[in-house]
Amino acid sequence: MNYSFRQQVITSLEWFRATQSSGNERWILWTPVAFGGGAALYWTAPVEPYLFAGGSIAFPIMVLLIFLYRQPGSHFRICVALFLIAAGFQNAALQTWFSGGPLLEEETGLVTVKGEILRNEAQGRHFRLTIRPVTIDGIAGDEIPSVIRIVVRSGIAGAATEPLYPGDLVAVTGILRPLPRPTHPGGFDFRLWAWFQGIGAGGYATQPVERLAAEELAAATEKSWTAGFYQSLSRIRQGITNRIRAAVPGEPGDVAAALITGDRSGLDRETQDQMRDAGLAHLLAISGLHLGLVATTVFFTVRFLAALIPSIALYYPVKKWAAFLALVCSFLYLMISAAPVPTQRAFLTTGLVLLAVLLNRQALSLRLVAIAAFLIILISPVQVMGASFQLSFAAVLALVATYEGLRHREGGREAGWGTLGSLGRYGLGVAATSLIASLATAPFVLFHFGRLALLGIAANLVAVPLMAFLVMPAGLLALVLMPFGWEALPLSLMAWGISGILAVAEWVSRSSFAHTSLPLLSSQAILTYGIGFLFLCLTAGRMRLLGLAPMMIGLFLIGSPKPPDILVSETGGLIAVRDSKTGEYAFSTQRRERFAAQSWRRAYVGGDDASAWPVSDMRCDGFGCVLRRRGLQIAFPTDSRAVPEDCARSDVIVSPLVIPRGQCSQLTQITFFELRRGGAHSIWLDDASLRIETVSELETRPWHGAGP
Repeated sequence: MNYSFRQQVITSLEWFRATQSSGNERWILWTPVAFGGGAALYWTAPVEPYLFAGGSIAFPIMVLLIFLYRQPGSHFRICVALFLIAAGFQNAALQTWFSGGPLLEEETGLVTVKGEILRNEAQGRHFRLTIRPVTIDGIAGDEIPSVIRIVVRSGIAGAATEPLYPGDLVAVTGILRPLPRPTHPGGFDFRLWAWFQGIGAGGYATQPVERLAAEELAAATEKSWTAGFYQSLSRIRQGITNRIRAAVPGEPGDVAAALITGDRSGLDRETQDQMRDAGLAHLLAISGLHLGLVATTVFFTVRFLAALIPSIALYYPVKKWAAFLALVCSFLYLMISAAPVPTQRAFLTTGLVLLAVLLNRQALSLRLVAIAAFLIILISPVQVMGASFQLSFAAVLALVATYEGLRHREGGREAGWGTLGSLGRYGLGVAATSLIASLATAPFVLFHFGRLALLGIAANLVAVPLMAFLVMPAGLLALVLMPFGWEALPLSLMAWGISGILAVAEWVSRSSFAHTSLPLLSSQAILTYGIGFLFLCLTAGRMRLLGLAPMMIGLFLIGSPKPPDILVSETGGLIAVRDSKTGEYAFSTQRRERFAAQSWRRAYVGGDDASAWPVSDMRCDGFGCVLRRRGLQIAFPTDSRAVPEDCARSDVIVSPLVIPRGQCSQLTQITFFELRRGGAHSIWLDDASLRIETVSELETRPWHGAGP
């Protein structure tokens, strides 16, 4: 019986292996999945694991692999998968250990920060300085955060009579605050992302920024040996931005600056909203599309020019020359665009494609996508949890898997297409690409943003060709001609294309069904969908169709668990109550804490509209409100004179007021001190009972202030 069972298992494994593409060893494509899965396990752990927990599992498995490498069967692959999961877990733990720094725990009074500017980001009329502080009034040297971010508002921005660049030494007087906590339990945790940038505090300036001489802060120049390079690069970037806006005034010039140098300060909110609603927001952020267009333009331009000279085209490796020059230009574009993290990831992926050309390998394949994903996770494992990483690789994976399958089905044959046929084929290709990418990323968009652009495919069908054939090539030509002062003509062509894209965005966004908002997907839903999606893309043959089952199950699980009945912000200044009849939330105020309100609407409401108090089973007066539901009475006093009566008649008190100790000791209180300790609260009302979750219950990791 045991022998028969073992033979059945072996037969099943052999059948599974036989369904894979012959000789392709597609199981290798799952390497970044296992490695990234280990990192995801680390990020989602409820408490901080032992530092070498992953290594203690990975090491014995590695020893076992040494003895099994001569027999690479199914058992070998299972061990490899377990090793990669443990290694990914360990990699994330080690990077967490070596990252971060001191975190500010309490808001300061008025202090002066002296340090070196690392980054200056314009935000409309304001700008935000990222500073590496050397001294902060009242804070000891070993408790000073490694990096802080300070917003300088327009009212005092004029204090900086000259532009501020990375590498400048400054003194900023203002108020520092701890990093913001999530707006609700389970919400986006900004501190996780700030930890890997070394950011330990935020704040705002109250006085003009003062520039310091190097002699006044010698310690900063000693620590930052790259300051001169970044300062020069920032000056070049600012000079390019000024030249662009001088040649192309108005909105097209602001968009052109955003596309070339990454300066989005000129973009107004209405333009960004229209691009988002039309499904074109990805065109504004420098990403893989833009870097790929730059590389493609350089690559094919060099090959075209070389083809005009037969003595060069026939006897020299022109294709490799073109790939090398495209790689150099992509790197220069990365530097000019200030190298944000998504652009760094795009450069790595584009660089691997061009490297494949240099090494006579297939330029774009699933294996290349797997290598790029693995390297990104190895370098920055926190990217696994980010929307940018998930969306970009979901789109690329779906596109490469689809077109690889079509190419194999066609056997590499290409039909003879006429001019009109080629144009039609290109149009169908753009539409198919937009459709495939949109369908692949839609669940991830819902998981992170709760919003879908319903007309995005139609908008991209017009906007992407304009970006590919006019906007980016003209922008690249403008950069080449700018040192000679001849950038006006290509920039005007670029502006014409941008105007067309903006017109499409405006027209599409005005449609009543341009976009829709839904509550965020649950973690269980996106995980189930993601497993099926990966199986569909990475598995060969008919076996891949099995991935459709978990994908459909994930979509059926689209509804998140029961939303909270009451949401309370960290300050208590904003409270939302869910209407028992309509299921919609009503807010205590429409004016304060708009960021928290927007986050709640995105997570639970699925729309931008929200009503004000009261709901159907709530009564309000000038002293506060009272909610009666499921045998419970919850009081929301806004005036301290109402507290004694509410304490006598209610089961729960929710208020930002300071209630004296012992006054309502017999009740469940969510007041000033509880909110200060626990952060934002979520409350579920059941029959004569309630369940409460707080942000502080999840604060168990190093980026929350707990030591690793």
